[in-house]
Amino acid sequence: MSAENKTPFFKRPLFRFLTQPEVISTISSITADEILAYYQQEWPNGNFSKIYDALAKDLEEILDSNFFNRDITSVLRNIRDAWRSFLFTSITKYQKSVATVVDVETSKWVEEAINNDGEILISNKRHINTEDVLETACPESVKKIKTMKDLSASASSASGYNESHDLNDSEDSETESIDVEQDNKEIRSLTENEVDILKKLLKILVACQEKDREAGKDFLTSVSLNGIIDLSDDETYKQIKKSLNKDQMTWLEEFLRKKTFNQTPEFTQYINQFTEDACIRAEIPTIVRKSFILGRFDPFHYEAHDIAQQILTHLSVRLEAPMRVEYKGLDRERTYAIDTIVYILNRLFRMHQDELDVAWIEQTTPDTKNHKFDGLYKVIRTTNKNQVIIITEFSYARKTPLSKKNGDQLKLCRNSMRTLNKLLQIVPKGCARVYLVQSFNGFIEIKYLVRPLPSIYILQRFMCIKIPVSFGDFEQIAHDLKDLMNWQVDVLSTVRAVNKATTANIMGDNNLHITLVNDTPLKKKDKTNL
Repeated sequence: MSAENKTPFFKRPLFRFLTQPEVISTISSITADEILAYYQQEWPNGNFSKIYDALAKDLEEILDSNFFNRDITSVLRNIRDAWRSFLFTSITKYQKSVATVVDVETSKWVEEAINNDGEILISNKRHINTEDVLETACPESVKKIKTMKDLSASASSASGYNESHDLNDSEDSETESIDVEQDNKEIRSLTENEVDILKKLLKILVACQEKDREAGKDFLTSVSLNGIIDLSDDETYKQIKKSLNKDQMTWLEEFLRKKTFNQTPEFTQYINQFTEDACIRAEIPTIVRKSFILGRFDPFHYEAHDIAQQILTHLSVRLEAPMRVEYKGLDRERTYAIDTIVYILNRLFRMHQDELDVAWIEQTTPDTKNHKFDGLYKVIRTTNKNQVIIITEFSYARKTPLSKKNGDQLKLCRNSMRTLNKLLQIVPKGCARVYLVQSFNGFIEIKYLVRPLPSIYILQRFMCIKIPVSFGDFEQIAHDLKDLMNWQVDVLSTVRAVNKATTANIMGDNNLHITLVNDTPLKKKDKTNL
């Protein structure tokens, strides 16, 4: 492979192996066997010597790049040095065995030739092939010795050794390097600009992972250690904006672009009522019930107006109704959720029940290893039946501990990633989105997970709504309803993409380079309570 066509190290299997969440979190204990096993999975039909040759070259290139931090580099260098020592010792041992076999067989053939013909051409001895001798003398050892011979050539290539006592210097002994360009169709199809973006985003992801590891986090407490770039984090967004050039940032923002809905004049008039002066106890009960629809009511044309009016009227009634001091419903997770997030989401998609199926409380799905969720929205009009695209979690009611909020967020992220991996097999990556909805501390936060490039998963915030606790909050939530309607349009766009999936697509695209999610460790049972 020429220097001009040389594959960048970040497209090689070793780089993909090292950037896996489970590897990043346990990098100090990674062994050579684990790396070799990964390569063998990448090329199940590949010759061992060829696989090792590719691995050795990748290892040297990554060490020369200085891309990874000191800890990872140290681990890789130790693995390389250990391999060099092992191979050199093993090869020397097998060389002696081969030499013995050759001498014995040569003497035997010379003796037979003399006995049979009475003479022998001594010059023939120079043409005895080591491989031929091995085939005759020790068939059961051929495979093992040939493998070590190939390893010798590979080790010499990787480490710079050029020993004079190589097993075989003939042209037949040359090893053919594995073309890493053949390992993944999706990666090979990337444009030069996409490759550059991929490289920069991977570098940012690795930096985030290292930061979380230093903070003592693991894949159950860190978004980045699950292979996800959290763009809703301001610091991460700044790093990406600084790293990408203007055109690359435009490309990424276009991929992440949220859909928008066309506002009707009636919807705009209704929302514009909620000014600072009007959002008081004396006015809100009246203006939430005011309609700007004249004449015949069309439930589809005026859907946005109807949704806004019914949601804001419901939220106003919550504040209008008298409440006893002893009432604890606002602090009970499901009671609070039914009155807020469940009502809002049900009303938002009520006119689309022919496309979306919703189920609440203790819901499971095979795509997420049967983890239980508080709510799921599934696309039902598709050959791939009941494809989940919205996952919902209630994180307590008005008061949510930070540990509960973060724990549920990780649960949503990890299982959204599993769902997205399944969705990508039938839907083009530009249309594949999984939405994460979480209620906590009186807020409803909506995010979405996408995968613009191989192994690049990006989490972005779509919107966040505060449930009104006073009439003064209605000005803000009225304007937030515009974003809520935008989200509805975005979700329905994903629904249409899923419904377009053909029967052929349902078989799955095996050319995708996806990041798998680690299984959640089982909780140990307390035997003292048994």
